[in-house]
Amino acid sequence: MVSMMSIVSPVSPLPPPHLAVILRRLEVALLSPRLTRFRVDNEKRIAPVLLPLGRPESLAPAEALLGLAISLVGTTRGEVTEALDLAVEALGNPQLTRGLREVLLGLCEFEGPGGPDPSALRLEVFEEAGRCFPVGVDEGSCPRREVLERVALRRGLAAADLEAGLFSDLKDREVLTAVGLAQPQDLVNRYNVALVQTLLAHAEGLELTLASPSPSDLRRLVRWLRFYELLYEVVPCAEGLRLQLDGPLAVLGSRAYGRHLAAFFPALLLLPQFELRATVKFPGRRGRLTLELGADPRLQSWYRLDGVWVPTEQVEIMERLGVLLGDGWTVSEACEFRPLAAQVPFIADFACRGPRREVQVELLWPHRQRGLQAYLKVLAAERPAGVIVCVIKPGAKDKKAAQAAAAAFPGVVLCSRRPSAQELAKLVLG
Repeated sequence: MVSMMSIVSPVSPLPPPHLAVILRRLEVALLSPRLTRFRVDNEKRIAPVLLPLGRPESLAPAEALLGLAISLVGTTRGEVTEALDLAVEALGNPQLTRGLREVLLGLCEFEGPGGPDPSALRLEVFEEAGRCFPVGVDEGSCPRREVLERVALRRGLAAADLEAGLFSDLKDREVLTAVGLAQPQDLVNRYNVALVQTLLAHAEGLELTLASPSPSDLRRLVRWLRFYELLYEVVPCAEGLRLQLDGPLAVLGSRAYGRHLAAFFPALLLLPQFELRATVKFPGRRGRLTLELGADPRLQSWYRLDGVWVPTEQVEIMERLGVLLGDGWTVSEACEFRPLAAQVPFIADFACRGPRREVQVELLWPHRQRGLQAYLKVLAAERPAGVIVCVIKPGAKDKKAAQAAAAAFPGVVLCSRRPSAQELAKLVLG
């Protein structure tokens, strides 16, 4: 399995949220195995029971739960959870409605209430209680209320506000600020996607078949694979291209890797056509099961497809390079896919096009150098024409390999800092 260089920005006109933020939200939204609705046939094929979009039987519970959550904006997490639990009991069909509830809670945004640091308040109250010892209701004891009032007076707070803030950092005290959905059909769609994501989180391996994908679609897909740090291999096939991905159970049983793979699934739904086949070892089921999916109107992505975010450093290099190359040359983002030996794909970050010459440039920043030695070995052996790969500040374990590749292939440039536009211009002009 070829491990590609990792994180590239996903499809978005703005810098993406940190990967840890996405995965933290996803961990809440994933369904537990007991809430995952699926069927298994005699051939050990597992299929999620997807809800139809726009049907009253699926919209009614989604509309009830979503409307309730929106009405509770401004209340605490504990109050929201209690109200949704009561609604689930009233709606019936507990497996479905509890699943909708779990997905909805994962999309709610909570914040801790403002005010003084609760841990500092508790310490101050504890110290004041020590000075007033004994504290209690017995005769001769200092009343608890008096302790709080003394601290509140020093802080310039009302005693009631001080008492409310003592434990405001507890999770149940967080306040609901927004619900990430507006329409019940969106909740139904998120629920359907969560069913598939939960199965993928228990996959041993995954195979994607793409029939004649466009270069731009493939580039976007690989950007998402890199962003989520997934291990993959590209294999040409009769249908077009086949991508083989390691599953979480193949990577030391990693639950974290399973969340990465699950988070990648909505990006796959951006493709107009695909075929997915995964081997799943699902909790509570004996043996291995096969999951087969294709494009389905009941599964829709909410990831944006209106542009590709480009790092600021890359924009600056492209602008400077365009000035140095002069008239007749253009420097723009590249969207071409070039398979190299051993099924290693080269995907440039930008291309320089001029009179009778085109050069594609890939920038390997330190956070994109996973599997660097294997990649450089292929580049040095194949020496692809019209390719420049800038290896920026390689780690100690990769530095010798980068130096050897640069000596064997002029298209590999070793950079101790950010790439020099002057040096790149010389290489492009030949």
